[in-house]
Amino acid sequence: MIRKLIKFLKKCWGKKAAYAYAGLMLTACILTYKLYFASGSNIFKSEEEKASVASSVAEGKIAYGEKNIIQGDITDRNDTVIMTSDSVDGYAHYKDAEAYTQAIGFASKDASYLLGKTSKAWLYDALPGTNKGCTIQTTLDSDLQEYCYSKLKNACTGNGAGDEGSIVVLEAKTGRVLTWAYTPSFDVTELLTAYAAANHNTTTWEDIVENTLHSETYPMLHPRMPGSVFKILTSIGIIEKGESCLSETVYDGTGYLQLENSVLPNAGGQVYGEIGFKQAFMDSVNVYFAKKAIEDVGKARMDELAERCSIGTPQYFDFGMMLSKYDFNNNDEELARTAIGQQNVQMSAMHVAMLTMGAACDGQIAKPHMIQQVYRTKEKKTAEGSTYSKGEIVQEEKIDTGYMHIMSPETSEVIRDAMEGKGEALKQESGMDLVVNGQSIGIGCKTGTGQIDSSAGGYSGYNNIWLTSYVPADDPQYIIVLNKYKVDGSGTSSYGATMFEDLIDVCNRIYNNNHLNPTDNADETETDESDASAKEEAAAHV
Repeated sequence: MIRKLIKFLKKCWGKKAAYAYAGLMLTACILTYKLYFASGSNIFKSEEEKASVASSVAEGKIAYGEKNIIQGDITDRNDTVIMTSDSVDGYAHYKDAEAYTQAIGFASKDASYLLGKTSKAWLYDALPGTNKGCTIQTTLDSDLQEYCYSKLKNACTGNGAGDEGSIVVLEAKTGRVLTWAYTPSFDVTELLTAYAAANHNTTTWEDIVENTLHSETYPMLHPRMPGSVFKILTSIGIIEKGESCLSETVYDGTGYLQLENSVLPNAGGQVYGEIGFKQAFMDSVNVYFAKKAIEDVGKARMDELAERCSIGTPQYFDFGMMLSKYDFNNNDEELARTAIGQQNVQMSAMHVAMLTMGAACDGQIAKPHMIQQVYRTKEKKTAEGSTYSKGEIVQEEKIDTGYMHIMSPETSEVIRDAMEGKGEALKQESGMDLVVNGQSIGIGCKTGTGQIDSSAGGYSGYNNIWLTSYVPADDPQYIIVLNKYKVDGSGTSSYGATMFEDLIDVCNRIYNNNHLNPTDNADETETDESDASAKEEAAAHV
């Protein structure tokens, strides 16, 4: 064909012009091939085409032209594969299905979930000539994730121990999610099979999960009452009111506060007498925080603080959406209960971790994220089959250290002093300590108990219990939140008493993990500004 073209051009233009034009056309063809096929950039693939590719998943594979694309892998921060698909059956296989499903989710024909949903287009975007989508490297640490899930699962044994729980571990300076463990969890294959057989006009994916687990699908979409960990937010209002408010004590002579229509008691009805901020924070004295909210903070300031911390506002992360609840009427009764984390306040463990991060890090909250990088999968075909290797990085990690600023460094210092005092008190009460290389490590803590209402109104007899923390106290590197839902409030359950022990176990797991060195994180707190435009371009690819 090229010879015929040259012959034709010779007649029209002459020999030199013919060869020049043919060479120019050949060069254009080669450049087009390299740009589109060889580079893997798929620059001519529109966003609509990408969405079509992502939505046409069939049994873990999709038709892309005349080839099948297998779902890409998901790995932890150290390249340990935690979810993969193969060319035999196309189903996703997890390193530990229950430990990871509630963290990274999945992508399939019938439903997609969490990270698998937000990154579905990447998972099914393959280089021309290959049949496997991109690999997503997460910030999760597989050892810590599996350890925390196992600890939660063992704790959920009935007999008043509660049937739901969460453990969140974040890097305090970067927002990297190291662990997001939640129970109950599920086996994806079993539920997808049930969903495929259901009538989708009347049955949703959430229906299938809830009917199987008898629980809400995903904890970030179903927040819980925070109880006294919410006092971190109320503390901001007290401190910001000024030194006179902070230094002024509250007298508690009865162990309860008489409100217009009800009585608000301290835990166990304990009477504290004259009490100041630090001791009230450490002992979580309801009377103190309720009185301060009514007399000093007020509803308008409380509303502003909730808005500042995005409580009551949906938030979107690369691993899914997070909901919370904040709503109460302008009266002292509801203001008092809101100030202690009751009433109509609900938060997930991830949101409590963010609030704790603000207290630990001079008011700064780094945006939680789970994607460390995304890279294309290169395929090498042999007689034995295909092998895959790491290709071009198409999305770098996005660290946003200035996602929120919820308090001044001075306010943070006051709250940290109280949290670290609580940490020392818990060490004394439990007889336990966190010792690393022969040295005692300080921990900042806040406990909380949210009383769960019954469907008929009033206290159900069950509690939502919390322990939020940061470590080490003198230079916070990790935010750790433990939560158990529907714990027997009669005192028959021992889980509340062992929660600090669980925290020490998680801390020891972190410090003994060769991949998690607390001294290495401070240098990774900001992205390189010179790479910003490249990263924005990579983000637009999704």
